[in-house]
Amino acid sequence: MRFLKSLFLAAFLLVAGTVYTRAAIDWRYGLLASYDNVDAIFRVNGSSTDIGTTNCFSVGPIVSCDIIDYFSIQSGLYFSMYKFTTGEAGQYLYNLSSAYVLSKEETTLFNLTLPIYGVARLPVREVELLLEAGPQFTCGLAGKIDNTYAIAVGSNSYEYSEVNNPYDYLKRFNCAIHLGVGAEYMGARIMVGYNIGVFNVSKVENRDVYIGGFTISASYLF
Repeated sequence: MRFLKSLFLAAFLLVAGTVYTRAAIDWRYGLLASYDNVDAIFRVNGSSTDIGTTNCFSVGPIVSCDIIDYFSIQSGLYFSMYKFTTGEAGQYLYNLSSAYVLSKEETTLFNLTLPIYGVARLPVREVELLLEAGPQFTCGLAGKIDNTYAIAVGSNSYEYSEVNNPYDYLKRFNCAIHLGVGAEYMGARIMVGYNIGVFNVSKVENRDVYIGGFTISASYLF
């Protein structure tokens, strides 16, 4: 009998806790679009080289779990494309029996990103000031490396190109730490942030690659 009472009490507390949790937590869903100024840093044998930034856009659904009045958990799933010029024409110059090869290398990556942010909210009249931070995990879906070669032999010149798989040299998974600030008004949000690359995505020995950069996003949550 005591066992049945304990079982019914546990079941009652579980149901009551579930009802209270669902009533207390406010789930909101929406869409996000962002402009990303992505930066890639190469480190070869301890020496860092910034290969420059690339402009890209991300888009996808967003979900927010408002736990208490001033704090929420935010996530989503964003699709994005990065395109880096990883080799400039004239940068790689080789002497091949009086022939010179000029190489231009462009790397394109298509990614899915899963963010998990904690968001602090400070109401100021009708506007909420936001501070968000947390990790974001990226998975490479596809990509390519376009190499263009110009070969000069005496007075004659030739050009040809080839396409390689970037995941022969790069890992598909990446992790970055995101920090951002912004504001929300009636469900519309504007955020400015920076992603700090903390995971080496290079497969090549003695060559580290970290990807991060600035981001500006606009979203609407219902």
